[in-house]
Amino acid sequence: MISTAALAAALLMGPQATQQREPLSLAPSQPFSATGPQSGDVDLPLDALLPPTAPAIGVDAIIGEISNALEWGSLGGISAYSFAITVCNLGGIEMHTMGNTNQHPVYAQNVYRIEDGRFEQIGMGWPLHEFAVVQGTVCSTCQPASTTTALGAGCSTPHSAGIMGVQSILGMRSEINGFTGGFVFPHSTNGVRGDTIFKRVQVLDMDVDAALHPRATYLAETHCVAPDDAAAANALNNASWCRLGRMGATSLRVDGPTNRAEPAILAWSRAEPNVLIQNVDVPGEGRFIVGSNVTDLPNGEWLYSYAVFNNNSDFSGADFSVTVGAGSVSEVEMSFPHYHSGEPYSNLPWTASQLGGELTWSAEPFAQDPNANALRWGTTYSFSFQSALPPRMGSGSLGLFKPGNPGAQFVTVISPEGSGTAALPFAYCATNANSTGAMTELNAINIDLNARTLELGATEMPANAFGFFLTSLVPDFVPNAGGSSGNLCLGGTIGRGVGGTIFTANLAGMATVPVSLDVIPTASGTPVSILPMEVRYFQTWHRDSSGGSPTSNFSNGVGISFP
Repeated sequence: MISTAALAAALLMGPQATQQREPLSLAPSQPFSATGPQSGDVDLPLDALLPPTAPAIGVDAIIGEISNALEWGSLGGISAYSFAITVCNLGGIEMHTMGNTNQHPVYAQNVYRIEDGRFEQIGMGWPLHEFAVVQGTVCSTCQPASTTTALGAGCSTPHSAGIMGVQSILGMRSEINGFTGGFVFPHSTNGVRGDTIFKRVQVLDMDVDAALHPRATYLAETHCVAPDDAAAANALNNASWCRLGRMGATSLRVDGPTNRAEPAILAWSRAEPNVLIQNVDVPGEGRFIVGSNVTDLPNGEWLYSYAVFNNNSDFSGADFSVTVGAGSVSEVEMSFPHYHSGEPYSNLPWTASQLGGELTWSAEPFAQDPNANALRWGTTYSFSFQSALPPRMGSGSLGLFKPGNPGAQFVTVISPEGSGTAALPFAYCATNANSTGAMTELNAINIDLNARTLELGATEMPANAFGFFLTSLVPDFVPNAGGSSGNLCLGGTIGRGVGGTIFTANLAGMATVPVSLDVIPTASGTPVSILPMEVRYFQTWHRDSSGGSPTSNFSNGVGISFP
C-alpha cells in the first residue's frame, strides 16, 4: 500500500500546502480482496499471482451500507449514537445468523476524528448480536436462504439505527474473539438495559464541539465479526466507513456514501496526503494496520502522528515503538477510546519512555493485569510527538499482549531519523521451517550508498538448494503462496533474480549475492534504480522437500529504508 513517489513528494510539502488540502473525498472506494493467491505453481512468474476475482470461498461478510445516525441523548457530557447498517454476504455459501446459538455475526460501531494531521478514535459501542435477517440485494445478486437463521450467498440484510442501539441485544467486546469470531453464549448481559448512553456508541460532546474542533472531519465505522467468515479466512474486509457531518454544535449525522470493505483508518490517507499506511500481519493470526503522518509546524518543528488499528488480532497490542533519532522529543501524547458500561478492560493510559533513540508507549503487561488497556480487535489507538528532526522513512514495532504470541512485529513508518544518511534494514515477516527444521533467514549487509551496492545473504537453507532473491515495493503476507511450504512476504508486482543470478546454496545452506542499487529487477523485465526515501522489500525463495516430495519455501522478509 506504499506509494513511495507520492510520499517523497508529500514529505517535502510545507505548511502552506497543508493548509490548502481539499476536503476528504466522499467517493466510495472499490472493495478490495482479502484473499491472497491460493493455487498455482511457484515456478510461474510471481507477479502473475494475483488475488482471485471470483466470489470468495465460504462466507464473506462485509458492511454494505451505513445509512443513518440516531442520537439517543446526552448524559454527563457524553452523547450516545447508533448507525443504520446493511450487512452483505459476498461469499458463495450461506452465513449462519442463528441468534439462539453462538453461530451468528456481531456488529461493532466506532466514531473517528481527523484533525490537524491526526487520526483518532473518539467513540466506541458494544457489538450488536444478530438475531434475524431478510434476503436483500444491496450488494449483489442474492441466492436467498429459506430461513431467517441464514443469510444467502450474495444477499444483504438491513438493521435500522434504532435496532443497532437496542441495549438488550448489545454484548461486551471482551466476550468476543476477533480472530476466530467465537464468543461467549449467551452473552452475559443479554437482556440488560440501562440509561440512555448505556452500551451504545459513546462520544464526548467536547470531542465534536464545532467551537473546539472547527477543522475536524468525522467518520463512522461498523465492523462485522462472524465465526464462519473467520473460518473461511475472509475477515480482513469486514469493516466499512462513511463520513459524518455536524448537525448543530455537538451532534453528528451521516453525510457521505459508504466506503465498503475498508476500515476507517484508510480514510486518513485520503484526507492527509503525507499519510503512509502499512499492514502488519501477525503470522498465523490477525492483522493490524499502522498509519503514520508528518506535519511541518510553524515553529520549525515537525508533528509526527501515528494510528494503530487492530483489525482482528486476539493477541492484541501491548506496546508501540518508533525510532526518533538522537534528538529530543516533546509533546508526547496518546489517545484511545474508553471502555464503558461495565466492560472489564482498564482505561489506564500507556506509559511513554524514550531510550536509545526509540520512543515507546506501553500498556501494563498481561502478567500484571489480563484486563489491562491492550489494543484489542476493532479498535484504534493514536500516538504523537514533536521533533526538530526532519522526516524520513524509519522503523516501528508493535509488541503483542497475550501469551503465546510470536513476538514483536516490525513496520515501516515516517519518523525522525537524525541526518538521514544511513539505510535502515529491518525484518518484518516470519517464515516457516524448511526440511532441515530451521527457518531460512535473509539478511541485508554491507549497504554502501556511495558505491550504490549491498549484499543479500540467505542462511539455514537445505544444502545445495536452488533459489533466487525476490523484491517488491509492497509488503504482504500470503501463507503457502502457490502451494509452497512457506509464506510469501511480498505483494504488488514482484521482481525475480535480484543480483542477476540464480543461486545454489553451499553445503552449509548459505548463499550470498552482490546487488547494485541501480539494477533492481521488476516484473516487466526492465531494471530500475532505488530512489531516495524508498522502502524496498526483499525475500528468498528456494527449492525444498517435504516427506520426500518436492516443494519450496521462503525466507523471512527484509525491508530496507533508504535515505
